[in-house]
Amino acid sequence: MVDFSGFHLPALRFFERIFCGIRVVLEIGGLKIGIRKWESQDVGGLIRSLIFFIGFYLYLLLDVDLRLIYNGAGEILNFPAFFRGWAFFQEFISRPGGLVQYTAAFLSQLFYIGWAGALVATLQAWLICVFVGYFLKAINCPRLRWVRFVPPILLLVIYTQYTYRFVTITAFLVALLFVCLYLRIIPKGLRLGWFRVVVFLVLSVILYYLAGPAYLLFALLCAIYEMLFKGRWLMGCICDYGSFPV
Repeated sequence: MVDFSGFHLPALRFFERIFCGIRVVLEIGGLKIGIRKWESQDVGGLIRSLIFFIGFYLYLLLDVDLRLIYNGAGEILNFPAFFRGWAFFQEFISRPGGLVQYTAAFLSQLFYIGWAGALVATLQAWLICVFVGYFLKAINCPRLRWVRFVPPILLLVIYTQYTYRFVTITAFLVALLFVCLYLRIIPKGLRLGWFRVVVFLVLSVILYYLAGPAYLLFALLCAIYEMLFKGRWLMGCICDYGSFPV
């Protein structure tokens, strides 16, 4: 991290807030240089995550072989077809959850190419891990950081069963993304309660259109966050009400 006195560098300050470390300031003449060093805990976590997902990818590539799921051998009947063109796309945008289904159907075709399918599945698992970790950080549970690796392990179990659940996993991923957006947008204080309601409703409508029933997971996690960890019971009840299907 480098800070030049007299200049405004919002982008650098943004990354400075994201990455935790030790800041060392050196002054050479009139030039101030801020050097951020990684804490050993952060480096250790990055190394563990890197090793885990490299192993995740290699296991899918060399042992599971997602090409078998693509081919199906008459056993996998719900693997989606994908066609280019507006007519095929229009079938999906006319119903809630269609865009996630369309995207999942497109990405699933990469299972035909062994290394590409394994890469897509690994990136999907990594993003789920990141979003779960963000939620755990938001509720201030650092001791439960290991929980973020549970969903990727469950995904490995699913793939080893040679069943197609990619659409459901993608919808789950999008729901977690919207939970993180909610936590990032809402104000931290007790004021502007109406703003939290507006944010929740807007994100709910968008997510329901994108991912359909996955919206219920979003509403449930928001309710848990508001009631159990922030003590905002009214807001939690609003989110909890949204988690019950009509």
